[in-house]
Amino acid sequence: MSFKLSFSHLRYSKTKLVDAAMTAGKALLFDNLSLAEASNVMKTEFERPLTKTVTFLSKAMAPTLNDHPASDTKGEKLLLRTLVDPSQRSVYVGDVVAVKVPLETGEKVLVRRLVAQEGDEMISDDSEDEPFRIPRDHCWILGDNEDIPYQEAEDSRTHGPVPYSSIIGRVLYSCRSSTDHGSVENSEDAMEDDQPILEQTFNFPGSTTGARLAYTAFSNSNVTLVEGCTETNHTVGRLFYFIWKESISCGSVCPMQKTVS
Repeated sequence: MSFKLSFSHLRYSKTKLVDAAMTAGKALLFDNLSLAEASNVMKTEFERPLTKTVTFLSKAMAPTLNDHPASDTKGEKLLLRTLVDPSQRSVYVGDVVAVKVPLETGEKVLVRRLVAQEGDEMISDDSEDEPFRIPRDHCWILGDNEDIPYQEAEDSRTHGPVPYSSIIGRVLYSCRSSTDHGSVENSEDAMEDDQPILEQTFNFPGSTTGARLAYTAFSNSNVTLVEGCTETNHTVGRLFYFIWKESISCGSVCPMQKTVS
């Protein structure tokens, strides 16, 4: 187990290093920074956590998220992996993502599932709508809830194709209570990419060894309100406390598969 934890930590550190290098490289090229200034940017970014938490209140992703009556007021707290340079190389079809969409009075944060990417042909079930292809550097997002009108779903059917640059991050984990929480089911590639982040955030090896989970709760300080979603201004280090017990069988991360919206 110690070897697995060490390997997981190396993968986690590699992810942080790549993100920091990309941020510093952009600053060097586009912000005309000196090498010393870019180096400081890289150091700061490397020290920045890879995750943040949000509380989501919408029903657009039910039944995978917020499908409980209590969610009408409390919502679900989500663990979000921030993405420095979202693109087809880091975000995949099937992922649940947080996206900023423009409004007349500002912008709004949505959590939806990415279902198609640039180059894919979109065909409507309405014969009056012409087929089209998603433009370069854009993707198509949808809510999982099929029981609400598309106007209420507020996804690409109303906002159109979404640029990858508007993606804030990918949702990894959701929590409603001490007994109702679980990992978010994303694409296989994303689950593989994000495994070391989950392991280091929760401080447990993400194998099939199983665990008994003792809930400690998300941090709730410095909360600001965005449209339909509250977001913490900082990242939480340990969201849950895990007590390992070999006799209990568990899934790859936890027994509940939940998604986010």
